[in-house]
Amino acid sequence: MLRERAVGLRREGKSRREIKEILGPMSNSTLDHALQGVPPPDWTRRPNAKDDARATARELRVQGHDYEEIAKHLGVSKSSVSVWVRDLPVPPRLSYEENRRRSAEGVRRYWAAERQVRRTQRASEVAAAAAEIGDLRGHETQIHSERRKDRLRQ
Repeated sequence: MLRERAVGLRREGKSRREIKEILGPMSNSTLDHALQGVPPPDWTRRPNAKDDARATARELRVQGHDYEEIAKHLGVSKSSVSVWVRDLPVPPRLSYEENRRRSAEGVRRYWAAERQVRRTQRASEVAAAAAEIGDLRGHETQIHSERRKDRLRQ
């Protein structure tokens, strides 16, 4: 009897709170049991802030993209992507050749950026050392003359 009345009110478009007001006091678990299997009316559903991103994430996952690619594409965290797509089947693993290609591409991108950083760092270290040591021509002349004197003394 309670279930029939609760389901009837739900189908009329009533919210849980409205159903409780009409039927009288009851626990949430009692109402849950009475409304089991009956979806809430559309007007009670609040849109989530990232519904579009969630839909796109699901599409990308079905196409075989991994969490990191999807997160980067959408500008969200990998944990969000994980929650959104965890019920979808896992895409097939990449082939050995594809793994090697992606790894080589990652190494290439790393060194393209790192090489310039190291060149700049090395140039500044050389400039600092040259400034600290000064002109070596006078220094070398002094060393050679001291060696000559040492040879003559022997």
